Amino acid sequence: MSGIKTRFVHVLALRPIGGYPSFAIRFSALSAPRRGVESDSQLRHHGYKKEQRMSATALAVQGHRLIQIGVALFLFTSFQGFAVPYFAAPNLGRSVHTLSGFTGVLLVALGQVWPKLQLTSTPSRLAFWFLIYSALATIAGFVIAALLGAGGSIIPIAAAGARGSDAQEMLIQLVMYPAAPTGIISFSLILWGLRGSGVHENAVEG
Repeated sequence: MSGIKTRFVHVLALRPIGGYPSFAIRFSALSAPRRGVESDSQLRHHGYKKEQRMSATALAVQGHRLIQIGVALFLFTSFQGFAVPYFAAPNLGRSVHTLSGFTGVLLVALGQVWPKLQLTSTPSRLAFWFLIYSALATIAGFVIAALLGAGGSIIPIAAAGARGSDAQEMLIQLVMYPAAPTGIISFSLILWGLRGSGVHENAVEG
């Protein structure tokens, strides 16, 4: 019980008194540690466990969002395919159709992997938002190019010679160029999060 003092007996010496041995005895009282008072290491441990649980929850939510966006892209590409012949650059319209489907598969697959990443909250958020921006910005750039019949300055093979005005080409470049570094950063963080033996070290203990 809290506040109960425990007494310890210490034998100091063995001395003969009047032919009989006697013991000098000293009692020392030590206060028992209180229950409910945790050490610094215990507090740090509990804080780390709490951070693990929060991180695992955030990763699960982010993974589910990626799956949702991937399925939404499947729906988008299903309807967009009917409009391919009506784009100003049909070749780019077909590229939008293919790219949207591929991106949907990628996001659904990564959504399944996401909860297994060994990442804390800040790196996981960076990887999540950079991945979404990179994917959608790339698709948006192709959509703009297909609608305007432009894009020859940045995606010449897909554009098949289609080239717009300087302002149109600049717009497409502004949309698409940031998709490359953000995508590289996101995939680097994802690869780092997959380090280890494959056993999720951030799993929450029951």
